[in-house]
Amino acid sequence: MASGLPKPAEKLFQNFKDHLAKLLNRTISAVPLQEIRLGNRRLLQFSVRGTPICVPVGNKGYHLFIGQTVEVAKEKGDYRLRTLRYEYRVTAGSDFDAPALVRWEYNSREFRTSLFPRHHIQIQAKVESLAGGVLDLNKIHLQADG
Repeated sequence: MASGLPKPAEKLFQNFKDHLAKLLNRTISAVPLQEIRLGNRRLLQFSVRGTPICVPVGNKGYHLFIGQTVEVAKEKGDYRLRTLRYEYRVTAGSDFDAPALVRWEYNSREFRTSLFPRHHIQIQAKVESLAGGVLDLNKIHLQADG
Protein backbone atom coordinates (compact mmCIF):
# COMPACT_ATOMS: atom_id res chain seq x y z
CA MET A 1 0.00 0.00 0.00
CA ALA A 2 1.50 3.31 -1.08
CA SER A 3 1.87 5.86 1.68
CA GLY A 4 2.25 8.97 -0.47
CA LEU A 5 5.53 9.74 1.32
CA PRO A 6 8.91 10.03 -0.39
CA LYS A 7 10.92 6.79 -0.30
CA PRO A 8 13.52 8.13 2.18
CA ALA A 9 10.75 9.06 4.63
CA GLU A 10 9.06 5.68 4.24
CA LYS A 11 12.40 3.92 4.73
CA LEU A 12 12.95 5.89 7.94
CA PHE A 13 9.63 4.62 9.30
CA GLN A 14 10.39 1.07 8.25
CA ASN A 15 13.86 1.10 9.84
CA PHE A 16 12.42 2.39 13.13
CA LYS A 17 9.60 -0.17 13.13
CA ASP A 18 11.99 -3.02 12.30
CA HIS A 19 14.42 -1.98 15.04
CA LEU A 20 11.71 -1.64 17.69
CA ALA A 21 10.04 -4.92 16.68
CA LYS A 22 13.36 -6.78 16.77
CA LEU A 23 14.18 -5.36 20.20
CA LEU A 24 10.75 -6.25 21.62
CA ASN A 25 10.74 -9.73 20.04
CA ARG A 26 14.16 -10.55 21.48
CA THR A 27 13.51 -9.23 24.97
CA ILE A 28 9.80 -9.11 25.79
CA SER A 29 7.31 -10.78 23.46
CA ALA A 30 7.05 -12.54 20.11
CA VAL A 31 3.75 -10.75 19.44
CA PRO A 32 4.31 -8.54 16.37
CA LEU A 33 3.89 -4.77 16.44
CA GLN A 34 1.07 -3.56 14.26
CA GLU A 35 1.35 -0.40 12.18
CA ILE A 36 -1.53 1.97 11.63
CA ARG A 37 -0.87 4.58 8.94
CA LEU A 38 -2.05 8.11 9.63
CA GLY A 39 -0.72 10.19 6.70
CA ASN A 40 2.86 11.16 7.55
CA ARG A 41 2.42 9.53 10.97
CA ARG A 42 2.50 5.93 12.11
CA LEU A 43 1.03 4.36 15.22
CA LEU A 44 2.99 1.29 16.26
CA GLN A 45 1.29 -0.83 18.89
CA PHE A 46 0.41 -4.27 20.12
CA SER A 47 -3.05 -4.68 18.59
CA VAL A 48 -5.43 -6.98 16.74
CA ARG A 49 -7.24 -5.36 13.80
CA GLY A 50 -6.53 -1.91 15.26
CA THR A 51 -7.77 -2.75 18.76
CA PRO A 52 -5.03 -2.34 21.41
CA ILE A 53 -4.05 -5.49 23.33
CA CYS A 54 -1.84 -6.24 26.31
CA VAL A 55 0.60 -9.09 25.67
CA PRO A 56 1.84 -11.52 28.31
CA VAL A 57 5.34 -11.02 29.69
CA GLY A 58 7.07 -13.46 32.00
CA ASN A 59 5.20 -16.14 33.90
CA LYS A 60 3.66 -14.13 36.76
CA GLY A 61 0.49 -12.99 34.97
CA TYR A 62 1.75 -9.54 33.94
CA HIS A 63 0.92 -8.02 30.58
CA LEU A 64 2.37 -5.14 28.59
CA PHE A 65 0.94 -2.64 26.14
CA ILE A 66 3.13 -0.49 23.94
CA GLY A 67 1.76 2.22 21.66
CA GLN A 68 3.87 4.89 20.00
CA THR A 69 2.93 7.50 17.39
CA VAL A 70 5.78 8.84 15.29
CA GLU A 71 5.88 11.44 12.53
CA VAL A 72 8.37 12.10 9.77
CA ALA A 73 9.22 15.62 8.68
CA LYS A 74 11.94 17.19 6.60
CA GLU A 75 14.29 19.34 8.66
CA LYS A 76 17.35 21.07 7.24
CA GLY A 77 17.25 18.86 4.15
CA ASP A 78 17.01 15.54 6.02
CA TYR A 79 14.05 13.48 7.10
CA ARG A 80 13.69 13.17 10.88
CA LEU A 81 11.50 10.87 12.90
CA ARG A 82 9.84 12.39 15.94
CA THR A 83 7.78 10.77 18.68
CA LEU A 84 4.45 12.56 19.08
CA ARG A 85 2.90 10.28 21.66
CA TYR A 86 3.60 7.10 23.55
CA GLU A 87 1.84 4.98 26.11
CA TYR A 88 3.40 2.01 27.84
CA ARG A 89 1.54 0.12 30.54
CA VAL A 90 1.97 -2.96 32.69
CA THR A 91 -1.24 -4.66 33.81
CA ALA A 92 -2.06 -7.70 35.94
CA GLY A 93 -4.15 -9.20 33.14
CA SER A 94 -4.75 -9.10 29.42
CA ASP A 95 -7.72 -6.68 29.49
CA PHE A 96 -6.56 -3.40 27.92
CA ASP A 97 -9.14 -1.42 29.90
CA ALA A 98 -7.97 -2.81 33.25
CA PRO A 99 -6.15 -0.36 35.53
CA ALA A 100 -2.44 -0.27 34.85
CA LEU A 101 -0.06 -1.18 37.64
CA VAL A 102 2.52 1.15 36.07
CA ARG A 103 1.89 3.52 33.18
CA TRP A 104 4.29 5.80 31.27
CA GLU A 105 2.85 8.39 28.91
CA TYR A 106 3.99 11.25 26.72
CA ASN A 107 1.99 13.64 24.55
CA SER A 108 3.67 16.24 22.35
CA ARG A 109 2.20 19.73 22.14
CA GLU A 110 0.30 18.66 18.99
CA PHE A 111 -1.75 16.30 21.16
CA ARG A 112 -1.83 18.12 24.46
CA THR A 113 -1.57 21.85 24.89
CA SER A 114 -2.82 22.08 28.49
CA LEU A 115 -0.67 22.74 31.52
CA PHE A 116 -1.03 19.17 32.80
CA PRO A 117 2.10 17.02 32.56
CA ARG A 118 2.68 15.92 28.99
CA HIS A 119 5.15 13.20 30.01
CA HIS A 120 4.67 11.32 33.22
CA ILE A 121 4.55 8.02 35.05
CA GLN A 122 1.74 6.70 37.24
CA ILE A 123 1.93 3.82 39.68
CA GLN A 124 -1.07 2.00 41.13
CA ALA A 125 0.01 1.76 44.75
CA LYS A 126 -0.77 3.25 48.12
CA VAL A 127 1.73 4.26 50.77
CA GLU A 128 0.73 4.46 54.41
CA SER A 129 2.29 7.21 56.48
CA LEU A 130 3.37 6.88 60.10
CA ALA A 131 0.56 9.29 61.02
CA GLY A 132 -2.03 6.89 59.61
CA GLY A 133 -2.73 8.69 56.34
CA VAL A 134 -2.61 7.05 52.93
CA LEU A 135 -1.00 8.47 49.81
CA ASP A 136 -2.53 7.09 46.59
CA LEU A 137 0.34 7.14 44.07
CA ASN A 138 -2.08 6.52 41.19
CA LYS A 139 -3.52 10.00 41.75
CA ILE A 140 -0.07 11.59 41.43
CA HIS A 141 1.50 12.25 38.04
CA LEU A 142 5.26 12.05 38.44
CA GLN A 143 6.52 14.38 35.74
CA ALA A 144 9.93 14.30 34.10
CA ASP A 145 11.72 17.53 33.27
CA GLY A 146 11.62 18.73 29.69
